Amino acid sequence: CFIITSAIRSCVGTIVSAVVGIYLALSGYGVWALVSQQMTNTIIDTCILWIATRFRPVMKISKANLMPMISYGWKILVTSFISVAYDEAFPLIIGIKFTASDLAYYSKGKSFPSTANSAIGDTISAVIFPIMSKLQDDREKLLEYTRRFIMISTFLVFPMLIGLFAVSDNFISILLTDKWLPASIYLKVFCISFITIAINNAHFQAIKALGRSDLILKMEIIKKATYSILIIMAILLSDKPQTLAYVTLATSLIATAVNTYPCVKLLGYSYIKQFDDLRINLCTSLVMGAVVFTMNYIPANTLIVFFSQIITGVFVFAALNIGLKNRALSFLVETVKTIIKKDS
Repeated sequence: CFIITSAIRSCVGTIVSAVVGIYLALSGYGVWALVSQQMTNTIIDTCILWIATRFRPVMKISKANLMPMISYGWKILVTSFISVAYDEAFPLIIGIKFTASDLAYYSKGKSFPSTANSAIGDTISAVIFPIMSKLQDDREKLLEYTRRFIMISTFLVFPMLIGLFAVSDNFISILLTDKWLPASIYLKVFCISFITIAINNAHFQAIKALGRSDLILKMEIIKKATYSILIIMAILLSDKPQTLAYVTLATSLIATAVNTYPCVKLLGYSYIKQFDDLRINLCTSLVMGAVVFTMNYIPANTLIVFFSQIITGVFVFAALNIGLKNRALSFLVETVKTIIKKDS
């Protein structure tokens, strides 16, 4: 089953690349540890997908299928290019304006929430998008799957990122040692920032499933133009690298506003319905995060406190969602059962 393959790909690539990155960092390779971590993750992901999938390219082209694909695909390609170029510009700006240490703290603080969000979001997107694309002429059904997408993804992403925010200091101290503690502020900011990406991703996939790649490109240009203004202001008005992290938080909120509006118009997915679909996940995650965060003040060994926080967080979040009969949990269980049934 493709979702299982995607999950394995994400987990194996993340774990192995993390081990490689940490080993090289501890061995004194500096920024090359970050480069090796990213390259290892990409290579492993690609190899597993190549082995697992049956698709192999052949030298045959259908013009009837090619032209619509080019018309749709080039806009998605340009959108991705703009997004990647923007994401890569941030480290470049920090490296030029600030110190190598600032860049290392920024990159490391971003890497953990980014990896956690991608492992879940990319897996869910890879499975749900093909289904959504087949429903582009059935707006009611497409709306239903968009709502499920948001509920399931936020059910998984919210507690992970909010929990990571709550244990950030202990997490870095144990995993990277105390010398990396300045990265904690970046970790916290990006945990909040990436919370919105789970919502934005559902909107993005719904618009893409409707075949509106033109709208996606226009939205991307509007967002990045706005972001550029904020970045320039941050560079001119502040001499602290943390300001650029706060800019990413502001841009994530702007992206949510921009991405949400088309779904309201195209699918009738009102703001009230959207909030209703994610409020339980958000509230239970915030309660769990508050409980876990207060445990930072327990006067005990850091390692003991850290694992106690994880166990407590899982228990509190599970108990709250079971007690509230969260629909997202039901959808997730139903999805897993369907996958197991198809795979057996």
